[in-house]
Amino acid sequence: MAKEPLICIIALTWNNKSLIKKCVSSIYKNTDYSNYKVIIVENGSTDDCVEFSKKAFPKTDVLHIISNRGFSGGNNVGVKYAMERHNPKYVLLISNDIEVVQKDWLSRMVNLMEANPNIGIQTCKLLYPDNTIQSAGTDMYKIIPLPDGHGEIDNGQHDSIKVQNAAIGALFLISSKVINKIGLMDEIFRPVLQEDMDYCVRTRRAGFSVVYNGFVKAIHHEGQTIGKMAQDNKYYISQRNTLLLASRFFPIPYQILRIAQGILFSMVWKKPIVKFSLQSLELHKNFLYRLTLFVKAFEWAMARRKLEPIYPKIE
Repeated sequence: MAKEPLICIIALTWNNKSLIKKCVSSIYKNTDYSNYKVIIVENGSTDDCVEFSKKAFPKTDVLHIISNRGFSGGNNVGVKYAMERHNPKYVLLISNDIEVVQKDWLSRMVNLMEANPNIGIQTCKLLYPDNTIQSAGTDMYKIIPLPDGHGEIDNGQHDSIKVQNAAIGALFLISSKVINKIGLMDEIFRPVLQEDMDYCVRTRRAGFSVVYNGFVKAIHHEGQTIGKMAQDNKYYISQRNTLLLASRFFPIPYQILRIAQGILFSMVWKKPIVKFSLQSLELHKNFLYRLTLFVKAFEWAMARRKLEPIYPKIE
């Protein structure tokens, strides 16, 4: 039997001992695949978080970044370390609010990659703790930008494998061929949001496919980190990064659509909007301030639209 290819699992975390403990413990408990290495990236964590991770998981490599570099920057540190130190065939990014629940989750994902060498990125079905679906695939050009299956009860209706144009980066298996060809994530999207979509577009443009594997599922305790962010700041970052992504890769009609959506979302803010309807909207109590944030986000994105993107390489 051929030896299992090495997988490096990059677990990114920031100041949350309980989440990283649940995440990494679930990996060690619920993984029947044997040839993997877990790397915890403490992304600007303070207090005793670093020592906690080292003590709780002595088999892991624990990296400590002094100042928080956001989702893209923190993962870039982990991926660069993994490629240089361990030379894996695949790298898996996993957020600290993910909990794996299938023994064969990694085996299934690796087997699909091994059988289809053109797959550059693979993701899985993400569920909320109450068994409703967060994502059963992603289409970044949808009119209403929600993942497939969002809000549905999972009854296996999205158990399929499909090629898609994007994937949510909370659980993200990447071929090292992709990393060597296109480099790392663009840190202009820090602290978070849309860097995964940007990376998927670049992966597809490099000739690889992005695939959703609905036969693998994981629990996503979404928003445990970004949820600490003030709503207005979260809105601003979401809009500026979405507008930058659209200006880079979307056709003009889709760019106009994203601008219209940003203006709409400055006026209305009721979550979760699982299915769009007039009843799902309400006038935001401070929509004029939100509108000024959108204008600021638009100016930020347009100022960077023509700048040459910086894609860090593995030297």
